Amino acid sequence: LDIYSLPGKWYSFKYALVVVFLTIRKFIAHYTAKRDLEPGYGVLSHDFPEEMDKKQPLSEDPKAFDAVYMNGANRIGWYIVVGLARRKLNVDGFLILKVPGVGLLLSPKLPDTVLSLDEAEDSSFSSEGLKLTPLQPMTCWWLQYKGTMRLSHNPQKKFQVQLDARWQSDLGFFNYDTDMPTRSLAKGLSNETWTKNYFKCLKDHHQTHYEQFGELTGNVIIDNVDFNINVSAMRDHSFGYRREWKAFHRYALHIFTLADGTRGNIGVICIPNMFSRLEIGYVYEKEGSLEPLTDLDFELYQHGENGIPPSDYGFTFKTGQKCYEVRVQVEETTDLYLGLDWEARITESLSRFTVNGVEGWGVVEWMYAHSSGRTPAGHSQSAVSAR
Repeated sequence: LDIYSLPGKWYSFKYALVVVFLTIRKFIAHYTAKRDLEPGYGVLSHDFPEEMDKKQPLSEDPKAFDAVYMNGANRIGWYIVVGLARRKLNVDGFLILKVPGVGLLLSPKLPDTVLSLDEAEDSSFSSEGLKLTPLQPMTCWWLQYKGTMRLSHNPQKKFQVQLDARWQSDLGFFNYDTDMPTRSLAKGLSNETWTKNYFKCLKDHHQTHYEQFGELTGNVIIDNVDFNINVSAMRDHSFGYRREWKAFHRYALHIFTLADGTRGNIGVICIPNMFSRLEIGYVYEKEGSLEPLTDLDFELYQHGENGIPPSDYGFTFKTGQKCYEVRVQVEETTDLYLGLDWEARITESLSRFTVNGVEGWGVVEWMYAHSSGRTPAGHSQSAVSAR
């Protein structure tokens, strides 16, 4: 496909140039007091985590954003996906909760995620009963929801839900501004055609994004029935000058936890004219060490390019010299749309994983460009069983 750039005749030269540039940039940022470098590409946006892990001021751009997200799962079939993105005119927000014995529950406006603007002056990201609050930077966040949710396969069936849980972690976080391997960035940049406008786009669309795994524990009351929730969950935070969903073509992110304690997020992003193929990700080893993705055998055009994500597939990847073989089996999916004009369709695939023979569980998030306005895609699925 023309969307996915291939290495040209100058690829090797550009690759070497990017490696040198990034190496020098990281050296300047690390060993000098220079503070006028733009964040990203080896440079931190903030000197201290506590300055980063909280609400950020929105830029003057109409597409400014400050977004938090969490997703988790466990062995017995609990899944949760929640997001709140502060925008200039609204909040993009949603909650997806699968409870064994009850079913897959969706916040009331889904697949629409446009929620009312929250004028609260506290530290929370919140809207329409859904709230994520930082309690201790990189250590503890508080998740709350109070309101109705509906059953995915029977929208007329509604429940009164009250969720109260704490996400906690003593693990390190992966900051894409500084922790991505130089080789991965060099591969992504060197495939593209370089122009003055290309580098301006990179600057304008850069976002600070970091992720961290932890444990989400608490309780949820569904129609006066009390359930305990205990899942391994990845939390992330993104902010930047602007987020333009129309610039994206696709992405696929595999967020998983294994029975032996290994956890990770492995994916590919396609933003034509910036990064038509950017490999991103990391793995927490069993003992907690954090290793970045170094190589990935997964092509977007081979997986769901027709708009329908696959339900049973595999791929391989590496962190350093360690190889991983992955099989994904999807149990259930649901769609949602992001942006005032539904510029992006997201399919959340609640899945079982097998990685190097070890069982696991998690969520695969597929993003597709959506150009039909506030009309669902013809092949859009809501809680379709893959088995």
